[in-house]
Amino acid sequence: MKLRLLYVFVLCTMALGLSAQDTLGIVGSATPNGWDGPDVVMTEVPDTVGLFEANVTLMDGLVKFRFNNDWARNWGGLDFPSGDAIFDQPGTDIPVFAGDYYVTFDTVNLNYSFEVQSRVGMIGNAIPGTGWTEDVNMYEDSAGLFFLDIELLDSFVKFRLDDN
Repeated sequence: MKLRLLYVFVLCTMALGLSAQDTLGIVGSATPNGWDGPDVVMTEVPDTVGLFEANVTLMDGLVKFRFNNDWARNWGGLDFPSGDAIFDQPGTDIPVFAGDYYVTFDTVNLNYSFEVQSRVGMIGNAIPGTGWTEDVNMYEDSAGLFFLDIELLDSFVKFRLDDN
């Protein structure tokens, strides 16, 4: 099993051209340093080849992922809060809302996710796919107002603070 994992890691490293000195980061108008960087650095998840994560505060704007604060290897996307990463294509900046996020980028499967970290959420059977089992966290704008862009079913919801 260990040999198989090592083999997968070597293949992924060769495919992406990664080295121990490489860093993956988030860059864009929504980040604190803008498009010129330096990027918001992501860290590789232990025991998970090619999966990077970061907790980050973003503004309304656009982002991309890139290696080593350099445009030679960069990925964007067309969807938010999750989607398939698109390599080095102009116009594929990922649109984001202002907020605090747990961000993941999978360099093996080439997908990303922005999970909003918010104290206020909605729960109920009017929310497709979640029902009463888990909250859907809401975004908070700069004025302290919470919002969520979601199509609700004809049923019930309630707002909750801190998933409680």
